[in-house]
Amino acid sequence: MNKYLLSVAAFLISISSLSQVSVTGTAYTEIVPMVTIKEKVQMNIGRFSTESGGGSIVITPEGVRIGKGSVVLLNGYYSQAIFIISGSSTNALSVILPGAPQPLYHNNSSNRVYLENWTYSTPGTNDGKTEIYIGATLEVGPDDLNPAGTYSGTYQVNFIFN
Repeated sequence: MNKYLLSVAAFLISISSLSQVSVTGTAYTEIVPMVTIKEKVQMNIGRFSTESGGGSIVITPEGVRIGKGSVVLLNGYYSQAIFIISGSSTNALSVILPGAPQPLYHNNSSNRVYLENWTYSTPGTNDGKTEIYIGATLEVGPDDLNPAGTYSGTYQVNFIFN
């Protein structure tokens, strides 16, 4: 019986020497504003004429228009594309422009001209909105390949937030 009492006493002593410790952990999350992208200004290469050889028109991200080859630039409206990005300004932004020439289709035929050599600039952030200015080069052939008329098309720009 003494052995039994000693075993019970040892057990009770070991139980009383056990301790319980609690700790409180902390969890964290952040809800950021949804990122939105809008086309503020459509790219417009403007009005021009070509002589016999064709050529190209460069529109820079800063909105400068330059004619090359036999292209004659005419007065009127033209503009680089401008996109507005709203949302989290703490994320790094990467811009991926089209890698291949993008066609603009003639409004009354199957003829086309191509936009290529895409460039962009980010002049800054204003009121939490970032503006992206995009330029490109329009390649145009002589009149027999690219008759007078309106040409239009679309292109895709990818914005990646890191």
